[in-house]
Amino acid sequence: MSKNLINYQVTPKELALVAECTVSHGDVPFQLEGFPFQWISPGSFPMGNLWHQSSDWDLKGQSDELPIRCLHLEGFWIAQDLISMNDLLANWSSLQHFGCSEFQGIWPDQKYQLLKREFKEHKLAELPAYLINWFEAKCFAQWWTENLMPKVLREEWVADLPTEAEWEKAASWSVVKDTGYERGHKYPFNLGGSEFSKGTIAHINGIKPYPEALMILEEGVNRLRGMSGNLWEWCRDWYQRDFYEQSPTGVECKEAPDNNLSQRRVLRGGCWLNTIRRVRTCNRLGEIPALELKGCLVYG
Repeated sequence: MSKNLINYQVTPKELALVAECTVSHGDVPFQLEGFPFQWISPGSFPMGNLWHQSSDWDLKGQSDELPIRCLHLEGFWIAQDLISMNDLLANWSSLQHFGCSEFQGIWPDQKYQLLKREFKEHKLAELPAYLINWFEAKCFAQWWTENLMPKVLREEWVADLPTEAEWEKAASWSVVKDTGYERGHKYPFNLGGSEFSKGTIAHINGIKPYPEALMILEEGVNRLRGMSGNLWEWCRDWYQRDFYEQSPTGVECKEAPDNNLSQRRVLRGGCWLNTIRRVRTCNRLGEIPALELKGCLVYG
């Protein structure tokens, strides 16, 4: 059954806010050095949990997903898939030599040997790369720009981690064609559409000891894969629990909170060991940037 807005008692004020958000997504695939990208068109979308008044506990969410904000974002490209373990290991030496001056101690030999051993034992070639902390994810994007992006494109483009807002828009917000006109539609899970059901999200609840292989995953909203479950994904922002309330129009949390204990980066998407409430497209989590994710974090 499709999980659309009218199922969940959205308040008149929130419904008006959703109507205010006009967006037009293109369906333009783009390949660069073998990596497929999807274009997310400029426009507004409702960021936050539209289902917070639902009677379904899995959809109610948490307080840091509110209030709902109508944010305008510029257009951007986003990778259809995460980087595979195979691509990471094949470029490990290049990443070590490239380095990132602002980040110390990344890409250690010990991690390479561990991942290579697991790669060999469990045939992890098409699994998404894991054991990657925020600094390494950020550095990989810089390396990708310098080594895989054609020079003519580097004059205007740069690869980077998505902002939290970009991640949520790409994972949840799309255009639905209905009786001759288009309307924006937000989905609680990246599978989206009438095919969505809780039973179809197989890469959660620890059913398997590793994430799913990238090519096994079905395409979801905006043709992206693995955005609900499978593996947590780093975003560029600092995590601030009340950011939505404190910054109604803010598209990125660029400043770390004053409290040292709160200086965490944003993670999105949930993973293969989480329950379904953690893999919602509006779910938020913050963790220390040095944390290395071996597949998953367990927070329900």
